[in-house]
Amino acid sequence: MHFTEPFIRRPVLAISLSLIIFFFGLRSLGLMPITEYPPTSNTIITITTHYFGATPKTVGAFITAPLEKAVGQAPGINYMTATSEDGLSIVTLYMRMGEDPNAALAQVQAKVNSVINQLPKGVMLPVIQEMSGSGANLMYLTFTGKAYNQQQITDYLTRVVQPAIESVPGIGLTGILPPGTGPNGNTYAMRVWLDPEEMAVLGITPAQVSAALQQNNFVAAVGRLRGRYFAVSLSADTAVHTVQSFQDLVVATVKGMPIQLKQIAKVALGAQTYNSSVMVDGVPAVNIGLQQAPGSNALQVAHGVEQVMARLQHSMPPGMHGFVLYNGAQFIQSSLHEVLIDIAIALLAVIAVIYLFMGSWRALLVPALAIPIAMVGAGTILHALGYTINLLTLLAMVLAIGLVVDDAIIVVENVHRHIEHGSTPLHAALHSAKELASPILVMATTLAAVFAPLGFIGGLIGHLFAEFAFTIVATVALSLIVALTLAP
Repeated sequence: MHFTEPFIRRPVLAISLSLIIFFFGLRSLGLMPITEYPPTSNTIITITTHYFGATPKTVGAFITAPLEKAVGQAPGINYMTATSEDGLSIVTLYMRMGEDPNAALAQVQAKVNSVINQLPKGVMLPVIQEMSGSGANLMYLTFTGKAYNQQQITDYLTRVVQPAIESVPGIGLTGILPPGTGPNGNTYAMRVWLDPEEMAVLGITPAQVSAALQQNNFVAAVGRLRGRYFAVSLSADTAVHTVQSFQDLVVATVKGMPIQLKQIAKVALGAQTYNSSVMVDGVPAVNIGLQQAPGSNALQVAHGVEQVMARLQHSMPPGMHGFVLYNGAQFIQSSLHEVLIDIAIALLAVIAVIYLFMGSWRALLVPALAIPIAMVGAGTILHALGYTINLLTLLAMVLAIGLVVDDAIIVVENVHRHIEHGSTPLHAALHSAKELASPILVMATTLAAVFAPLGFIGGLIGHLFAEFAFTIVATVALSLIVALTLAP
């Protein structure tokens, strides 16, 4: 007995198998993430080091160069770039695709720690950040207010908005623009503008001012008071917090006279840095860049962010408002919509051509059913492989429409030929399945052999086209099953 005979003699079995394939695939498609292109497992490591007051030449020679030399020995680096600016060094490492991000970060941290003692005195410790994924922001949110400066907006975003946005499922890294010297954007900082002429007259050096500021930023636990029903922790600190406190700070004693900071400098509460700014319609603004977490659905992430923004609008300070400046999910949705339209057009065109050549609605029914069953059923395999719904997988399905229908057409045409020669429908189906099982298997294997090697190409191109290739292979494999079980 041929393996196709049970499905021909028991049509309910063939129909049940096809329905299982279809509904499993439909469920799998609903679980698959939606992205514009296949996600790439890139790892980018950034080493940021601040050396305030240093020129780009000094930063490049004494900070960037030693760090480049040290981290260049770490394994798994594809290439790296370095930037030396006024008081700032940025070294960016682009790891090879597929490199373990945790292992790469540990290696880089070890290399940086080995040269920290070689950096000049006064350099802030290097900040190492690891970022996995494409590195592109899915959305940009903008917050403005005519009555607020950038530091006030940034302070509100850091305390209220950023935690709310990060709670949305699927949100990865968030970054506040314009950037500051820390991770929370260009927030408030006490700015001390030294007057070199007054300092020269009094004989005070910048080092003395720096030492005085450091000495007045000391916090220590001195003990604890315990009663019968309570306990109080005691601490001592010399920190100053207001502009007036900084102005009254004694930085040195000259000829028995204490010299306060306000005598040799101008103190103001300002920004961490004035190197960059953001303007929207001529009004100071602050942006938040949002990255999609790997494996998440871009459309669902964007919808979640829009819901959070709608809730935040009701609790923002008077005069402040926020809106979505850029939404990459809209482009993804429109692109996928266009591809789905192409799939529908191709499907209708194929059905029309089949009908014109076969001339029978009954003969058209089987190929017309084979196409959606094979295409939707392929979602089960794609979901098991961890793939996403993206432009390349959908384009592969457009191409596969003309491939998956061939098997069913051949079977139906051969059954029709046997019936014309006097065979009963049952015997015609049995003979056709036996005759065409091997040729259809060879056709499917040949198509798989043509497209499957695309999935084993190395590098970025191979990673992108792997989903394209295996989508076609999965669809063709399911068309083989449908052609040998349902079509006869």
